[in-house]
Amino acid sequence: MKKLTIFRCIFYPIVLITILSGYQDSRFINKYSDVHPELKYYVDKFVKFSDGVLDAEDLDGLTMGFADLPKDNKKRTLGRCFLLLNEVEISRNFWNTASEGQRMYLVFHELGHCTCFIMHKNEELEDGCPSHLMHEEFPEERCIFNHWDRYVSELYKDC
Repeated sequence: MKKLTIFRCIFYPIVLITILSGYQDSRFINKYSDVHPELKYYVDKFVKFSDGVLDAEDLDGLTMGFADLPKDNKKRTLGRCFLLLNEVEISRNFWNTASEGQRMYLVFHELGHCTCFIMHKNEELEDGCPSHLMHEEFPEERCIFNHWDRYVSELYKDC
């Protein structure tokens, strides 16, 4: 009986940490020491656009960097949040070809997970665009352009 209790005390926390620290990959040590200088601009915008909902202290300890992220079931991973580590990875390949709007959308989406603890919201608008910035599918550029104000507003309501 004691062995089973000890097993549960060790096994369950490991499973929980694995689930919360990232979907595709599990790590227990930060890969980055700070926010990559190229991403800092977007992190600052994330705070600024919150209009007082967040301040710089809310992002203390955040680390972010670029990585070669895997394809999962033919779907590319553009970014991911390791919640317990407060760390975000952004796909280097995507970033190099992304527009300004796509970059902003991706960083805000990942920070929505890591900073605001928001999960995916997969509803769509009548025009086929995601209704929320936290949709799991990355939208077309027209959706980002046409619905940016809505996306930001909804994001910070949930933050």
